[in-house]
Amino acid sequence: HPLRQPLLLREAPRARVPHEVPRGASKAMAVNFGLNVPIRAVVLGGRGGIGGAFVSLLQKLPNTAFVGCTSRDENWVADFNRKGADDGVRARAFSLDMTHEDSFVEFVSKLKEDLSVLNGAPDSQRLNLVINASGFLHNTDISPETTLRKISKKNFTENFAANTLSNFLATRYIMGDRDLLQVSKDASNAAVFATLSARVGSVSQNELGGWFSY
Repeated sequence: HPLRQPLLLREAPRARVPHEVPRGASKAMAVNFGLNVPIRAVVLGGRGGIGGAFVSLLQKLPNTAFVGCTSRDENWVADFNRKGADDGVRARAFSLDMTHEDSFVEFVSKLKEDLSVLNGAPDSQRLNLVINASGFLHNTDISPETTLRKISKKNFTENFAANTLSNFLATRYIMGDRDLLQVSKDASNAAVFATLSARVGSVSQNELGGWFSY
Protein backbone atom coordinates (compact mmCIF):
# COMPACT_ATOMS: atom_id res chain seq x y z
CA HIS A 1 0.00 0.00 0.00
CA PRO A 2 1.49 3.38 -0.98
CA LEU A 3 0.85 4.84 2.46
CA ARG A 4 2.45 1.96 4.36
CA GLN A 5 5.93 1.79 2.88
CA PRO A 6 8.65 4.26 1.88
CA LEU A 7 8.14 4.69 -1.84
CA LEU A 8 10.23 7.76 -2.52
CA LEU A 9 13.50 7.13 -4.29
CA ARG A 10 12.75 3.42 -4.51
CA GLU A 11 13.54 2.11 -7.97
CA ALA A 12 10.51 0.32 -9.33
CA PRO A 13 10.90 -3.22 -10.71
CA ARG A 14 11.35 -3.21 -14.46
CA ALA A 15 8.03 -4.94 -15.10
CA ARG A 16 6.12 -2.23 -13.22
CA VAL A 17 7.60 0.81 -14.97
CA PRO A 18 4.78 2.19 -17.16
CA HIS A 19 7.15 4.07 -19.43
CA GLU A 20 10.64 3.90 -20.85
CA VAL A 21 13.30 5.99 -19.15
CA PRO A 22 14.54 8.74 -21.51
CA ARG A 23 17.97 8.16 -23.01
CA GLY A 24 20.72 9.62 -20.88
CA ALA A 25 18.55 9.75 -17.76
CA SER A 26 19.67 8.28 -14.45
CA LYS A 27 18.21 5.10 -12.98
CA ALA A 28 16.42 7.27 -10.43
CA MET A 29 14.07 8.32 -13.23
CA ALA A 30 12.61 4.81 -13.23
CA VAL A 31 10.76 5.85 -10.06
CA ASN A 32 7.01 5.90 -10.51
CA PHE A 33 6.16 6.74 -6.90
CA GLY A 34 3.90 3.67 -6.72
CA LEU A 35 1.40 5.28 -9.10
CA ASN A 36 0.07 3.57 -12.22
CA VAL A 37 -1.69 6.67 -13.52
CA PRO A 38 -0.45 10.04 -14.81
CA ILE A 39 1.26 11.89 -11.97
CA ARG A 40 -0.24 15.15 -10.74
CA ALA A 41 2.13 16.33 -8.07
CA VAL A 42 2.98 19.22 -5.83
CA VAL A 43 6.29 19.63 -4.01
CA LEU A 44 6.14 21.77 -0.88
CA GLY A 45 9.47 23.50 -0.44
CA GLY A 46 10.35 23.21 -4.11
CA ARG A 47 13.08 25.83 -3.94
CA GLY A 48 15.33 23.80 -1.63
CA GLY A 49 17.94 21.31 -2.75
CA ILE A 50 15.87 18.18 -2.10
CA GLY A 51 12.58 19.72 -3.18
CA GLY A 52 14.16 21.15 -6.31
CA ALA A 53 15.55 17.72 -7.21
CA PHE A 54 12.05 16.22 -6.95
CA VAL A 55 10.62 19.00 -9.14
CA SER A 56 13.33 18.43 -11.75
CA LEU A 57 12.76 14.67 -11.71
CA LEU A 58 8.99 15.00 -12.01
CA GLN A 59 9.31 17.37 -14.96
CA LYS A 60 11.38 14.79 -16.82
CA LEU A 61 9.17 11.77 -16.16
CA PRO A 62 6.94 10.99 -19.18
CA ASN A 63 4.14 9.98 -16.83
CA THR A 64 3.86 13.45 -15.25
CA ALA A 65 0.82 15.50 -16.20
CA PHE A 66 1.28 18.33 -13.71
CA VAL A 67 3.88 19.42 -11.18
CA GLY A 68 3.54 22.33 -8.79
CA CYS A 69 6.03 23.61 -6.26
CA THR A 70 6.03 26.17 -3.47
CA SER A 71 8.30 28.71 -1.85
CA ARG A 72 7.97 31.69 0.49
CA ASP A 73 10.21 33.68 -1.87
CA GLU A 74 7.82 35.48 -4.22
CA ASN A 75 10.68 36.58 -6.49
CA TRP A 76 11.74 32.94 -6.96
CA VAL A 77 8.14 31.96 -7.68
CA ALA A 78 7.79 34.67 -10.31
CA ASP A 79 11.11 33.71 -11.92
CA PHE A 80 10.17 30.01 -12.03
CA ASN A 81 6.86 30.79 -13.72
CA ARG A 82 8.51 33.09 -16.25
CA LYS A 83 10.80 30.29 -17.36
CA GLY A 84 7.79 28.11 -18.05
CA ALA A 85 7.46 24.33 -18.14
CA ASP A 86 10.18 21.98 -19.36
CA ASP A 87 9.44 19.38 -22.01
CA GLY A 88 5.76 20.27 -22.22
CA VAL A 89 4.95 19.29 -18.64
CA ARG A 90 2.61 21.70 -16.89
CA ALA A 91 4.75 23.20 -14.14
CA ARG A 92 3.79 26.03 -11.83
CA ALA A 93 5.29 27.64 -8.74
CA PHE A 94 3.10 29.01 -5.96
CA SER A 95 3.82 31.35 -3.10
CA LEU A 96 3.27 29.63 0.26
CA ASP A 97 4.29 30.38 3.82
CA MET A 98 3.70 27.04 5.51
CA THR A 99 3.46 28.60 8.96
CA HIS A 100 0.36 30.68 8.12
CA GLU A 101 -3.13 29.28 7.54
CA ASP A 102 -4.22 32.21 5.35
CA SER A 103 -1.33 31.42 3.01
CA PHE A 104 -2.49 27.79 2.75
CA VAL A 105 -6.04 28.86 1.92
CA GLU A 106 -4.82 31.10 -0.90
CA PHE A 107 -2.39 28.46 -2.17
CA VAL A 108 -5.03 25.69 -2.31
CA SER A 109 -7.43 27.98 -4.17
CA LYS A 110 -4.84 28.85 -6.85
CA LEU A 111 -3.72 25.23 -7.11
CA LYS A 112 -7.27 24.08 -7.81
CA GLU A 113 -7.56 26.67 -10.57
CA ASP A 114 -4.47 25.28 -12.29
CA LEU A 115 -5.59 21.67 -11.93
CA SER A 116 -9.06 22.48 -13.27
CA VAL A 117 -7.73 23.08 -16.79
CA LEU A 118 -6.41 19.51 -17.10
CA ASN A 119 -8.45 17.34 -19.44
CA GLY A 120 -10.39 14.32 -18.30
CA ALA A 121 -12.69 13.20 -15.50
CA PRO A 122 -12.74 14.98 -12.12
CA ASP A 123 -10.15 12.55 -10.70
CA SER A 124 -7.69 13.68 -13.38
CA GLN A 125 -7.92 17.16 -11.88
CA ARG A 126 -6.87 16.06 -8.40
CA LEU A 127 -3.40 15.59 -6.91
CA ASN A 128 -2.13 12.04 -6.50
CA LEU A 129 1.34 12.88 -5.20
CA VAL A 130 2.30 15.39 -2.50
CA ILE A 131 5.90 15.66 -1.31
CA ASN A 132 6.66 17.89 1.65
CA ALA A 133 10.36 18.74 1.40
CA SER A 134 10.14 21.99 3.34
CA GLY A 135 12.09 22.54 6.51
CA PHE A 136 14.23 24.89 8.54
CA LEU A 137 17.55 24.28 10.28
CA HIS A 138 19.08 27.71 10.92
CA ASN A 139 19.50 31.09 9.25
CA THR A 140 21.31 34.38 9.79
CA ASP A 141 19.10 35.19 12.80
CA ILE A 142 18.99 31.75 14.43
CA SER A 143 22.24 29.84 14.86
CA PRO A 144 22.60 26.11 15.62
CA GLU A 145 22.09 25.34 19.32
CA THR A 146 25.47 23.71 19.86
CA THR A 147 25.20 24.25 23.62
CA LEU A 148 22.37 24.64 26.14
CA ARG A 149 23.35 28.29 26.51
CA LYS A 150 22.06 28.96 22.98
CA ILE A 151 18.55 27.66 23.64
CA SER A 152 15.90 30.37 23.42
CA LYS A 153 12.15 30.69 23.11
CA LYS A 154 12.60 32.27 19.68
CA ASN A 155 14.62 29.30 18.42
CA PHE A 156 12.06 26.79 19.65
CA THR A 157 9.07 28.77 18.39
CA GLU A 158 10.44 29.25 14.87
CA ASN A 159 11.72 25.67 14.60
CA PHE A 160 8.42 24.16 15.70
CA ALA A 161 6.41 26.46 13.44
CA ALA A 162 8.51 25.61 10.39
CA ASN A 163 9.18 21.92 11.01
CA THR A 164 6.18 20.66 13.00
CA LEU A 165 3.17 22.95 12.71
CA SER A 166 3.72 23.24 8.95
CA ASN A 167 3.28 19.48 8.55
CA PHE A 168 -0.06 19.52 10.35
CA LEU A 169 -1.27 22.51 8.31
CA ALA A 170 -0.28 20.73 5.09
CA THR A 171 -2.16 17.66 6.24
CA ARG A 172 -5.24 19.68 7.10
CA TYR A 173 -5.45 21.84 3.99
CA ILE A 174 -4.28 19.29 1.40
CA MET A 175 -5.03 15.79 2.68
CA GLY A 176 -8.25 17.01 4.26
CA ASP A 177 -9.59 18.43 0.98
CA ARG A 178 -11.36 15.68 -0.99
CA ASP A 179 -11.72 18.04 -3.97
CA LEU A 180 -7.95 18.47 -4.13
CA LEU A 181 -6.52 15.04 -3.30
CA GLN A 182 -7.42 11.88 -5.20
CA VAL A 183 -9.01 9.22 -3.00
CA SER A 184 -9.30 5.60 -4.10
CA LYS A 185 -9.83 2.17 -2.55
CA ASP A 186 -7.43 0.86 -5.19
CA ALA A 187 -3.93 1.17 -3.72
CA SER A 188 -2.39 1.70 -7.16
CA ASN A 189 -4.56 4.78 -7.67
CA ALA A 190 -4.53 6.14 -4.10
CA ALA A 191 -2.68 9.40 -3.57
CA VAL A 192 0.78 9.34 -1.99
CA PHE A 193 1.49 11.93 0.71
CA ALA A 194 5.12 11.97 1.84
CA THR A 195 6.83 14.19 4.38
CA LEU A 196 10.61 14.13 4.60
CA SER A 197 12.58 14.63 7.80
CA ALA A 198 16.22 14.56 8.84
CA ARG A 199 17.97 12.08 11.12
CA VAL A 200 19.51 14.89 13.17
CA GLY A 201 18.27 14.43 16.72
CA SER A 202 17.55 10.73 16.40
CA VAL A 203 18.69 8.43 19.20
CA SER A 204 21.47 6.94 17.07
CA GLN A 205 23.01 10.38 16.53
CA ASN A 206 22.73 11.85 20.02
CA GLU A 207 26.52 11.95 20.27
CA LEU A 208 26.52 14.84 17.78
CA GLY A 209 24.85 17.22 20.21
CA GLY A 210 23.15 20.52 19.44
CA TRP A 211 20.17 21.55 17.31
CA PHE A 212 17.91 20.82 20.26
CA SER A 213 14.71 22.49 19.04
CA TYR A 214 15.25 21.19 15.50
